Amino acid sequence: MTQGVLDLIQAIDSGDSQTIDNAFNAEMATRVSVSLDNMRQNVAQNLFKEEQVVEEVQEETTEITFTAEELVELEAYMQTEEFAQLDEDSKATLMSYLNK
Repeated sequence: MTQGVLDLIQAIDSGDSQTIDNAFNAEMATRVSVSLDNMRQNVAQNLFKEEQVVEEVQEETTEITFTAEELVELEAYMQTEEFAQLDEDSKATLMSYLNK
């Protein structure tokens, strides 16, 4: 367990919302930084392996097709206030959209 996780647990135990927020943000910043460093290393190692990268991307690509009715419905939904609020909603709320 990292020191950041321990700090977060201690902050949750203290009940201070500002401390919790700071500890959470610090741990997430650390994790994002580590992930970005790993991605940079991966890109640097595979920089000249273009053919292999192209093949991997093609294998991971999934084609999604929509009917004309589905496209009209999607476009109408994207113009609603509900769609505009998506990035402001909580994760639990977003999961409820998947169940609709």
